[in-house]
Amino acid sequence: MENKETRSLIVVLTRDEVADCAMELARNIAKTNEQEDQKKSVMSAFKDRLDRLSLDTRVLARKVETGRDYREVECFWTFDIERAKATLFRSDTAESVEERKMTDDEMQAALPFKEAPDATH
Repeated sequence: MENKETRSLIVVLTRDEVADCAMELARNIAKTNEQEDQKKSVMSAFKDRLDRLSLDTRVLARKVETGRDYREVECFWTFDIERAKATLFRSDTAESVEERKMTDDEMQAALPFKEAPDATH
């Protein structure tokens, strides 16, 4: 009957074995760096998507909470020469949006012109 057993013990590596380990180590480091770069890229893409969703969620929540939204609305100016006031109105609801003093150019343009007499008569 044999009394043999196998154990894990320290063995001195040959130069070739050390060189093989060094090459495998270099490959593993390169693969690890590549995987880290891919992870950063994927995480960045997910972060961008999540940030956009978060922004959209906040905007929608504000709309739901207030029942209001900002939109482009056509407006028109009216001019009150007697009061020298220019007023901006919404075309959809006719509500006043802004009121200000008329500029000199607006006042000049609003002055009535009298036609000069026709020189041919």
